[in-house]
Amino acid sequence: MHFFVTGASGFVGSNFVNELLFNGHKVTALLRPNSNPRVEFIRKLKICRGELFNDWSKDMEGCDIFVHCASEGVVNNHNDWEKCAKVNFIQTSQIIKNAFESGITKFIICGSCFEYGYSGDEFDRIPITAPLKPVGAYGFSKAAGSLFALNFAKDKGIKLVVPRFFHLYGKGDHKLRFWPKLVGAAQAGENFEMTLGNQLRNFMRVEEAVKKLLDIAMSLDNYSDGGIIKNIGTDQNMSLLSFAKSEWERLGAKGRIINGVIPYRNNEVMSYVPEL
Repeated sequence: MHFFVTGASGFVGSNFVNELLFNGHKVTALLRPNSNPRVEFIRKLKICRGELFNDWSKDMEGCDIFVHCASEGVVNNHNDWEKCAKVNFIQTSQIIKNAFESGITKFIICGSCFEYGYSGDEFDRIPITAPLKPVGAYGFSKAAGSLFALNFAKDKGIKLVVPRFFHLYGKGDHKLRFWPKLVGAAQAGENFEMTLGNQLRNFMRVEEAVKKLLDIAMSLDNYSDGGIIKNIGTDQNMSLLSFAKSEWERLGAKGRIINGVIPYRNNEVMSYVPEL
């Protein structure tokens, strides 16, 4: 199969490209100008550099599946409404239409648990039918992009899945995110300061997530035309503090975890656990 993958330099994107290459698939990868993949690609592939709003018709010719991993606000600018809306909604809708007009009829548009927002506190396990009550620019713009994709799929009669990932960690994770900071402190023999850590989360290694993403891609023919949503997670539900302690022990850390030092962010949603 020939995949066109956006956001191929990102955390999920670069790991997914390698999963595709490892399994013998052909990949055309779209990277932002001047960006480098978080995880080095395991072999040569076709790389395009540019923006989502550019015309990629020629590069999409002959591709079987379009996989959209690109997004704004995951690490930085999570509450920058202009940047998040521009990438996660406007430019996302543009490149989906570009892919469809180029002849692609199978789509995966990567979503996020943050689209559910405050619904996380209203369900023990969040179903895909939960109301979208996003908090902030990132969650709102991701929800808008997903809704566009789902409606576009129904209108055009194409096969499309929105996998909503919960909390991913692993190789290539951005240094400013929780897990890399934890690992860095453990390896340096330092103490690790964090919030109280009462947030209930669902944790999945990125290596496992991209395997699930490939499984979805290879089963797209089995879905009816029109878009569907899938929650992507594991049975690993625990508080952030429990997760930190588990990783701390696994890493053989010498320092201490000091929780309660860092305040919660405004509008912190305390529970993101999926119904799978």
